[in-house]
Amino acid sequence: MRKLTKINFFFVLLFWIGISFSQSQQPIRIKTKFLGQYKGSIPAYTVNLGDRNQEVKEAAIQFEVGKNDTATETIDNVEKEGEVKYFKIEKSDDILIVFSVEGYAFPIRYRLNPKNSTLKREGFGIQPEVLLKKN
Repeated sequence: MRKLTKINFFFVLLFWIGISFSQSQQPIRIKTKFLGQYKGSIPAYTVNLGDRNQEVKEAAIQFEVGKNDTATETIDNVEKEGEVKYFKIEKSDDILIVFSVEGYAFPIRYRLNPKNSTLKREGFGIQPEVLLKKN
């Protein structure tokens, strides 16, 4: 039997890490009862622009999860359409929804709580998190 050299061990370890990571990051499907509209509001917050503070007003937000891995996010009548992928969050019943819009550098992340049909939108930088409830 061949000895397991350090190089061979490294490649075996790298292979198993790659397999386990790819297994845990596979997109999943969600039940149709979670499709539909979720509504909430982004609370007012303040942005420090160096020499002054700028107040950002409260804004209504709506997120509609559609069929065929599509979604629409509307913030104060500004609508963005994109595609979504769903991932199971380990050690939780929650589902991560990654909303990608063409032309945007970063996807928007939502966390679906299937027990109470709510979405939590992760804020960007200083923007606060938002809780949306299903209609």
